[in-house]
Amino acid sequence: MLIQANKAQSTSSIAKRIQAEQTQLWLKHGKKPEDIFTMLQLEKAGDTLFENPLFSAWINDEALARMIMAGYEAPSTANIAKRLESELQRDWLLAKQYPYDVVIMMNLDRTLDNVFENPLFRIWYNYGHYVTTMNLGSKWNPAAALTRIYGGSTNLADVLLAAEKVPSHPLAAQADVSRKGLFSVARKGIGSGRCKSLPLQGIH
Repeated sequence: MLIQANKAQSTSSIAKRIQAEQTQLWLKHGKKPEDIFTMLQLEKAGDTLFENPLFSAWINDEALARMIMAGYEAPSTANIAKRLESELQRDWLLAKQYPYDVVIMMNLDRTLDNVFENPLFRIWYNYGHYVTTMNLGSKWNPAAALTRIYGGSTNLADVLLAAEKVPSHPLAAQADVSRKGLFSVARKGIGSGRCKSLPLQGIH
């Protein structure tokens, strides 16, 4: 019924709202990724995943991103999650969404609290590198992006120092300029009660 409602212009917005509410209800009640994949028959969608009317139940990007990260945790849904993330990245790029736009969509700009524990952080991080890959000659710098997002080098220092303490965190594995240079400046700034502006360039 919702699929048919989606096809009709007069009822499409209502159908999408109901589908979004249904997705949130599934998440709230702890539905496993494989259960939702099965209910929406996403494993049968193949290359037409984003054309699947049932996929619009996931079209809230934040809810979709959370389910992608949850899907990676289960071997039975890891491949589907990978395909979903690839499709989402391509969809964002075609819509000319910059990594900074994705931060806003994911509500990652609201607070620094537990930002690294937020599964959406890795979705944003992966997309930044995807943009770099697809836009040859333009290199994305996550540290520069974080400076813009959190508004100041003092906050950036806190973020980088937290990342350094987690070896598995993507920021901890950055090139020397990020992992050594920025961390060094961050430490000096914190220790002296001040932190100089960091000269960073890159796609935001």
